Amino acid sequence: MLEEDDECWMKDLEKALCEKDISPQSEDSERFTVIANECRGQVWRQLLTRDDDTITTLLDERPIIKNIEQLEVDCQMLIASLEIEDEEEKLNCLSDTEAILVTMCKIYNTDIYDSNKRWSSIIRPIVSLKLPRIDTYTMFRAIDEEYIAKHQDCYHLLRILLLYHDPELCNLLDSLKIGPEHYSESWIQTLFAETCSLEVILTIWDFYLAKKDRFFIFFLALVFIINARDHVFSLKHQPKIQLIEILGNLPAQLAIDDINDFWSLAEYYDKKTPSSFKKDVAGYIFDHQLPDKGISQMLCLPISVEELISHTNRTVTNSLKFFVMDCRPAEQYNFGHLPIAFPLDSTLLLEDPVSFWTAVEGLLSCQKQSFAEGRSGGGEHWCFSGCGSGLDANQNTHMVVSAFLQKHSLYVSMLIGGYQALHEYFEKNNIDGLSDHDRNKCSQCLRIPQQSKERLTQTNSTNELFSKLGVAMRSKSFEVKGKLMDFLSSNNNSTKNEKKSGSSKRYRNIAPVFAIDEDDNNQDSEDEAAQCNSISILLNKSYVISSFDCQHIRNDGTLIPGKLVLTKNNLIIVEVDSKDSNKISSLINHSLGTILNIKCRKKRPDLIIFEYSGKDRDIDRFIIPQSQSATNIVTKQILDFIERNES
Repeated sequence: MLEEDDECWMKDLEKALCEKDISPQSEDSERFTVIANECRGQVWRQLLTRDDDTITTLLDERPIIKNIEQLEVDCQMLIASLEIEDEEEKLNCLSDTEAILVTMCKIYNTDIYDSNKRWSSIIRPIVSLKLPRIDTYTMFRAIDEEYIAKHQDCYHLLRILLLYHDPELCNLLDSLKIGPEHYSESWIQTLFAETCSLEVILTIWDFYLAKKDRFFIFFLALVFIINARDHVFSLKHQPKIQLIEILGNLPAQLAIDDINDFWSLAEYYDKKTPSSFKKDVAGYIFDHQLPDKGISQMLCLPISVEELISHTNRTVTNSLKFFVMDCRPAEQYNFGHLPIAFPLDSTLLLEDPVSFWTAVEGLLSCQKQSFAEGRSGGGEHWCFSGCGSGLDANQNTHMVVSAFLQKHSLYVSMLIGGYQALHEYFEKNNIDGLSDHDRNKCSQCLRIPQQSKERLTQTNSTNELFSKLGVAMRSKSFEVKGKLMDFLSSNNNSTKNEKKSGSSKRYRNIAPVFAIDEDDNNQDSEDEAAQCNSISILLNKSYVISSFDCQHIRNDGTLIPGKLVLTKNNLIIVEVDSKDSNKISSLINHSLGTILNIKCRKKRPDLIIFEYSGKDRDIDRFIIPQSQSATNIVTKQILDFIERNES
């Protein structure tokens, strides 16, 4: 009877302590309040309360697990790490943990315990609270279902967030072939429970569970990576496995006194990041029943139309300032666009790179100036908008985004659905939100005929500098660099920029010849080349413009060393004899006019795929060490070839 009274007294005390304040953070202070150990159990119960119809499974007869010995060993190691002095209490905790993990196997409909799920690490902080078995099970189930990522795309999401906040560090790790899946698996899959000390992880979970934002784990991970950037750069020449080990152990260095600063930094990155990816794109990471939104195929952080509009109108707390780039062709921009969007015709990157980068330089200057002065539409966060959804509609936009990322531009995002989504948003909400909108010429209005409606009138005021710059840059053929920079520096002077007539032609009305994740091809017409049997003789021919070492990947996967030889009209694929590096064993000519695409895989930039026109749409695959230089020169030669033939 006395024991029962003591137990009731302890529960009442625990409840009283917890009812005072279950939040580990005080709104009036930048510091965090650590929850007392005797109160933590009750706090976590409240935070992880959920309906669970599997509780009865815990009380059922235990299923047979084929590798039960491994489960028992993991549980014994877990209990030993808690250093429980009372033997009876230790045995009770061990029995509870084994029963819960066996039950989890049953729920997952498997008779094999999978140690790769890291259940013993996840349940460790909960077991340390020494709660009744039912409570431990319920809380563990809630964390497993709601907070543990179920999809491998979680690692690419972390990479995208790193790319958004520190593109230079992200590009370095990419070049070293080190992805987040190599070093952060234990972080994400155990919520840091496997790598942090018990004292630290209990406090982190206090904050994390109270925040009720399961995506916040990625911002916690981001802090570890970015804080170690100098160390990573200093070790970039060390063996890959050593760097992965160092990165993986970063959370182990976190001390209890560091948590306040650690958490504050994570919140800083969270507030500096567009949040629509959580709702509109990445939800399936935690719920295998939701459709896959293909995060692994995304070039950069996505942002929804709704979020962009809300930040632009300052209707959200801590709104971000965006500098919006409309990457559609100029003729499409001219017939409807977001008022604050600047035109940056993506086709110029291929057709007139000098004008493209002149425009970019002018926009960068304007962006810095307008952001510093707090002008409307001027922000440090870049948002690129294409034509619509899907890869085909955004190939050129992807090229532009890639160009900015290669220059380590911070805060780069891409509008989900592009102009098509913007147009649909304003139509759905009956808002006249587009500038210069011509319903008779707008690409979206022409694609989907709209019934005539009484439109709401809305004034789309744009800052004078933005208006003048929009006029100056609306034509495909931008003014020369000097005039543009004079225009930007004069700011309020009424300099007029004359538009050039005519519009550039697209290559046979298909996608550009070079784009990230696209393919490309070319062919040669010099009959003399086909008769050469010596590489040195071929390369000394006057019609050869350039050549590149490569390995030709045959259909069976065999790698054949050789060269790509570029001439005025053709691309020649040369395979080298295995016994004589100067002897040509095979030579194939492709006319530059037959090239449809050149694909460059983001994860393997030296893998280049050429696709040719024709009934069978043949392709060739190559490993080219100087891939960027090769594709740039080949692309320029193809455009010259097209221009010559069209004239």
